Amino acid sequence: MTLYEGNFLALGAAFCWTASTLFFSEAGRRIGSLPVNVIRLALALVFLSVYGRVARGLWLPTDFSRENWFWLSLSGFVGFFLGDLFLFRAMVLIGPRLSSLLMALAPPIAALTSWLWMNETLGLREILGMMITIVGVGWVVLERPVNSDGQAIRVSPVGVLLAILGAAGQGVGLVMSKQGMLNSSPGLSTAMASTQIRAITGLSAFLLLSLFMRRLRKLVLATRNLPALGLTTGGAIAGPFLGVAFLMRAIQIIPAGVAQTITATVPVLILPVLILFYKERISWRAALGAVIAVGGISLLFLHPLPPTPPSE
Repeated sequence: MTLYEGNFLALGAAFCWTASTLFFSEAGRRIGSLPVNVIRLALALVFLSVYGRVARGLWLPTDFSRENWFWLSLSGFVGFFLGDLFLFRAMVLIGPRLSSLLMALAPPIAALTSWLWMNETLGLREILGMMITIVGVGWVVLERPVNSDGQAIRVSPVGVLLAILGAAGQGVGLVMSKQGMLNSSPGLSTAMASTQIRAITGLSAFLLLSLFMRRLRKLVLATRNLPALGLTTGGAIAGPFLGVAFLMRAIQIIPAGVAQTITATVPVLILPVLILFYKERISWRAALGAVIAVGGISLLFLHPLPPTPPSE
């Protein structure tokens, strides 16, 4: 397994997340962010369970250690539940473009978490990369998007805050995921099983939240909205099933920061889709801000390839 294969897996995750962002944003407008979160994780768990039975002969990853289960479950709560709860609500309030752009803060947050938790120090390049990323994201957020009629689209401050919290959940959750896969055998099957544990925790948390908020009836009614259910199914396949599993496998091969750097290209990948299908006008300032944000993340996490071992 070469380093470039890990890069391609992370890039595949970026494309998957671009699609899932659009699917979930549209579904959230129809049935709300909470039902979308519950349904997408339930569907993803079904897909992951079937995959585990076919590939590993196990419906559940019962061969994982208690330590693996603990960290992956905690990662699922922080990433799948808290992070996505904030992010999906932000998508409804500020749309997929700004939500995706603010998710560019996830890699610097992951770097800060690793520094505080694992004593991974930050050098001048890392600090500069974080500053560039924040400047790029801030530049785009301050840009007021306009619709096809040239009217400014109001940006909700609450939506911006929720998207930042969602980025924090993703960044911290990824570090926990890497911790949870330590001492486990490498491979896509392990990545899928790890994602399954995260999905179990995330789904359980969302179901408890629905019960606490007395939204179970709304959840049942949401499943009868066939257009929204179709969108959520497409997003579940692209996001928590394939996209997250690709990322989990990628961080087994390459550094977590590098993998998340590549997935941070979602804001760039999503711009052509918004221009073509949403008829949203993207200014040069917004486009340049997206490039600056991703460039800052690349500076933060880009590491040289390890030297090739000499041939015998």
